[in-house]
Amino acid sequence: MTQTVYNFLTVDEINFLLSYYDNKPYTSEKTTEYQGHNIVKNRHKDSDYNLVDGPIYQLLHPKLEKLLGSHILDSGAVLESHYPYQPHIDSRKRFTDKFYQHNTDEKCVDTAVLISLNEDPSFKTIIFDYFSKSLDLTQVPELKNNNITASSVKDNIDLTHFTDQELKFVDNLKISNVYNWKVGGLVTWNRNQLHCSSNFYSSGLQKKALVFFF
Repeated sequence: MTQTVYNFLTVDEINFLLSYYDNKPYTSEKTTEYQGHNIVKNRHKDSDYNLVDGPIYQLLHPKLEKLLGSHILDSGAVLESHYPYQPHIDSRKRFTDKFYQHNTDEKCVDTAVLISLNEDPSFKTIIFDYFSKSLDLTQVPELKNNNITASSVKDNIDLTHFTDQELKFVDNLKISNVYNWKVGGLVTWNRNQLHCSSNFYSSGLQKKALVFFF
């Protein structure tokens, strides 16, 4: 089940987060090939949500606990997305190091959380009504077997970054939620739920968000 909460964070809270993360170093960078060139796909910074005495945990944990209940951090990062994500699920990776588990009595809620740090009309996260533990895009879902209905919403979403196979795969899938990015807004989804980004590449902008996996 997806949830969307606009105004999850106030303007002052967002400004604090942007200032806090601004001078932190990037911890990873992924690239991709686009029109014969190697371009940045996304960059990450440490979120510091694992630091229970730090300001990020102190700010976000009460709000997330109210929304999700007791939860364990699997992983999290500040995401700077330069090129749109194609359809995928968020595979689960449990950390055994107690550094990531604030309370061993807490339960994993198997939920992904995205908090927008910027916005643009081209920034959309599309969440499909399709769940899988392992994703094989060559096995196109059959409408009659999955009891799903096509959604005309896709007609208004730019998916031009999809391959032909990816377009075929999602063609008849129902859309559960389209999250239009707003600064301070939040969206959640189940980690084995298919989702993607709209194609914002032509805007020349980079999406910035906090992404957590619990």
